Amino acid sequence: MAFRASALLVLLFSPFFVQAAPIDIPVAANDKIILKGLNAQVSYSVQPGSSSLRVSGLEEAGWKWEKTNGRVYLLGPQADSRRGLEDQLRTPGKRAVIEITGASIASEIHLRDGVVNLNKGAHESTVTLRNGKVVALGRTGSLRAQVMKGEIFVSDGSGHVDLDLYQGSLTLRNLTQVEGEAYSFGGQLLVDNVKGNLAVTTSQSTAKVQKFTGTLVVENGKGAWTGTALQGRVEGSSGEGAINLQLIGETDVSFKAQSGRVSIQLPKSSGANLNLQTREGEISVPSEIRVNRTHLEKSVRGRLRGEAGKFSVMVRSQEGSIVVR
Repeated sequence: MAFRASALLVLLFSPFFVQAAPIDIPVAANDKIILKGLNAQVSYSVQPGSSSLRVSGLEEAGWKWEKTNGRVYLLGPQADSRRGLEDQLRTPGKRAVIEITGASIASEIHLRDGVVNLNKGAHESTVTLRNGKVVALGRTGSLRAQVMKGEIFVSDGSGHVDLDLYQGSLTLRNLTQVEGEAYSFGGQLLVDNVKGNLAVTTSQSTAKVQKFTGTLVVENGKGAWTGTALQGRVEGSSGEGAINLQLIGETDVSFKAQSGRVSIQLPKSSGANLNLQTREGEISVPSEIRVNRTHLEKSVRGRLRGEAGKFSVMVRSQEGSIVVR
């Protein structure tokens, strides 16, 4: 028993169990973090008023750092042979845990696998991942994130966004004065309680936009697309995917569809101006409006009951039906 206890003490106080001290790096406003590695969990938390960075977890994971010409490089281990690189690409290996706190400066983070957490910050950030998750909370600086498979989550901030997700879940929540683009090929896309100007492009994803105020530009392929509590301007196009929009407040809609159904729900007594046309589909509107039918198309031009000027709806479709209620 005494032998086991003494052996445990030796292990606990051996160099293998000593945590390396954090690294303090003085930085200027125009400096930039460049982090590259194969597999890591990275957290960058901004502390207002700080003029330096504190970085921990590098030495334990075998990472290196240097500062050159205003660039703070944080670099993970690299294979020294083609065979070694192929092995690393097949198996991510142990995940490094890198924590960065301090000044808000621009950053670039490039990983094969991992998790990236960005907390606050007014400078631009770029993140690329093949597999993993990007979380950005409380940021006002621009964010560019590209993930092949995984998740992008942006919340409680503002500023410019350029988000690109091939497969997985993409969420924007509680954002104000946001501008930019969000693209999702396959998976789920959610925009919740957002104000600004946003272009949303989906190919096969299921998309839901709720409580949006501003200008919303939609490009949809085959996915199902739902928008609720929308106000401002909604414009765009859809291929085979169905589009369902529920409008509140003053809203203009301008939409083109190929074969997917377009459904628009208006408030009671909206006074909306309708301009609808489909070649091969059907049109369904309240009984107070007449549908014009010819051998070439069905169309509607008129105004619903209610105060004029608050809503305008224009929809053009080739094969799909149009429903306004």
